[in-house]
Amino acid sequence: MSIQNEIIGLFAGYGATFIRDAPFAGIYLFFYEGCKTWAHEYSVYLEEGFMGFFDGISVRLIRKPLNSAISWTIYEEVVRWYDRKDQLMKDPI
Repeated sequence: MSIQNEIIGLFAGYGATFIRDAPFAGIYLFFYEGCKTWAHEYSVYLEEGFMGFFDGISVRLIRKPLNSAISWTIYEEVVRWYDRKDQLMKDPI
C-alpha cells in the first residue's frame, strides 16, 4: 500500500459521517444555545430583577450613536473619494 492510498482511506468515510452527524449536531447546538440563553436570563432575573436587563443601557445609548456616526462618515468619505477618482479618470488632461 502506498501512502496516498492510506491517506485516501483515512478520509474515505468522511462524507457519509458528515451527512449522518451534521443534522443532529445542528439540532443539538440549537437547543443547547437556547437553553443556555434561557438559563442566563433566568439567573439575571433572579439576582437583579427586571431592571437587571437594562444594566449598562446608558453606556450603550452613548456608544452606539457615536459608532454609527463614525461608520457612516467613513463610508460617505470613501464614496466621495471614489466619485472624485472616477471623475479624474474620465476627464482628459
